[in-house]
Amino acid sequence: MRAIELDNAVEILGISRLVRLGYRDSGMKGWPQNSDPESFWATPVSVAAEKLAAVLREERPQVIMTYNEYGFYGHPDHIQAHLITHAAIELLDYEPTLYFNAIPDSVMARYRERWEQEEREKAAADLEKGVEQEPEVPGEREEIPMGTPDADIGAAIDISDVTDAKFDALAAHKSQIAESFWMKMGREQFKQVMSTEWFIRITNPQHVDGCVNDIFAGYR
Repeated sequence: MRAIELDNAVEILGISRLVRLGYRDSGMKGWPQNSDPESFWATPVSVAAEKLAAVLREERPQVIMTYNEYGFYGHPDHIQAHLITHAAIELLDYEPTLYFNAIPDSVMARYRERWEQEEREKAAADLEKGVEQEPEVPGEREEIPMGTPDADIGAAIDISDVTDAKFDALAAHKSQIAESFWMKMGREQFKQVMSTEWFIRITNPQHVDGCVNDIFAGYR
C-alpha cells in the first residue's frame, strides 16, 4: 500500500527517477520492527551506504538533502538515512553540497502552539464523551530538538509556486498522514503556512555565504 502511495506522490511531483533500496519500514523507536533483519534500521550502515553511493555515482548530484542526526523527530529510518548519506558521500570522488531539512525556532514555536491547541481540543472532546486522558508523566516523552536556531538556517526557499503539488504529494500518503496536522489545515491554509522550506548547509564546497534563496546557489 505504501509503495503505491509513494508511486503516486512521485508522479504528482514529476520526479524522473525513484530508487528503492529494498528495506522494510523500521517503525518508531522501540517497536518490534526495529529488530527485523530486513528493516532499514537493522541494516549495516556500510551496506546501505554502498547502495546509495552507486546511485550517487550515476547521478552525480551537486546538492544532496537528508535528515539531521535526530532524524528530525526521532524516526529510526530517518536517523539511518542521515547515517548512510554521510557514509555514501565519503565514498564519492567529489564533494557535493549537503543540506539538512530544518524548521527555524521562530516558526516551530508557532507550530507548537497549534499542536498544543489541538491536543487541548481533543482532550475536551474526549471528556465530553466520558473518556479521560491519562496525564503525561514528566520526562516520559523523549524531547527531541525539532527546531533550529534561526541564525543557523543556510537556505530559505520560496516554494509558493508549487505548494499545490506539495499538498497533493503529502495527501497521497493517506495511510500515514490523513489525520495529520498538515492535512487538517486544508489546502488554502497549507499554501499560506508551507510556502517556504528551510535547510541547514552542512558542506559548502562552493563557499557560499549567509542564507541563500536558491538551493543551487554557487552552481548557477
